[in-house]
Amino acid sequence: MSIAYLTSHVLELSNQHSVSSDLVHTMNAKLVRRLLKLDISTDGHPELNFVKYVVEDSTRLLYTGWSLIMAQDGPRSDLPHLKSLEFSHDVFYSLPTLDENLDLITDGKNSNGRFSQHPTLLNTKQKSFQWI
Repeated sequence: MSIAYLTSHVLELSNQHSVSSDLVHTMNAKLVRRLLKLDISTDGHPELNFVKYVVEDSTRLLYTGWSLIMAQDGPRSDLPHLKSLEFSHDVFYSLPTLDENLDLITDGKNSNGRFSQHPTLLNTKQKSFQWI
């Protein structure tokens, strides 16, 4: 139990200073895992109330920090800007040369006006190969 108390004290100090959130999360996870290994509830051991408080406090700090990151990185929508766009100019676009090529393809001709050659099926039996 003394290791759990010592770890929680170090975690409390790290919450008060600018320690990386990765390290705080790792220390918090190690402390929770230690408590689970000990299989001790805080109800029967009042000295673990401090440990429980530190775990809850560090979890709250991590959650608050992550919430700020997500709020800053959230999708930014500029919906009033969409009113000035003319979607008909952006959606419909004429491609006359593409239309000509598509017509040639459906007729079976290439761009030279010749019919394209379709590959003939080859004998599909596999030959055995020897690895050297």
